[in-house]
Amino acid sequence: MRDEPRSLEGTADWLCDRRAMFDNKENYVFSIFDAAGGQQTESQYLGESMLLGRAGEGAMELGYWSDCRHAGHGYGTEASAALVRVAFEHLAVKRVELHCAPQNAASIRVAEKLGFEHEATLKDRFENDLGQLQDQMVWTLFKNQFRSTYSSSVQIQLHDAMDRPLDLANPISR
Repeated sequence: MRDEPRSLEGTADWLCDRRAMFDNKENYVFSIFDAAGGQQTESQYLGESMLLGRAGEGAMELGYWSDCRHAGHGYGTEASAALVRVAFEHLAVKRVELHCAPQNAASIRVAEKLGFEHEATLKDRFENDLGQLQDQMVWTLFKNQFRSTYSSSVQIQLHDAMDRPLDLANPISR
């Protein structure tokens, strides 16, 4: 990630910004942990999955990343499937988009596994971490297609940072 490592102050500012966007229902960023956690063992941080409000009216963009030590184990696919379900069932969007570089074979597999359709490849639309423009694929899943996908059957549990159940309809209430 281009901005890493951040200072402590930079991290605090980043977290405050993310929390404000979550509470304002703009972007929803979730941490991914392994299932081993609980009171007996410590969960391992695997990455993040997110729904971003930059896809236009009635839509969300799906994003994710995995710690390189845990990539290739299906965590990104599972977390993304869960957020697709959240988008359609809890946020009432009409479509979810997934954007990735054409050379990102792992993200293309995630899009295909989740039932997304490749709509377009846009030329020189995305600036990578090196500041270079590259092509960007746009994959889309519409609400009327959702019930026939893997995502519709994924079990979901959403919790806040204090491990309290999370109500996305009213994220700032406790």
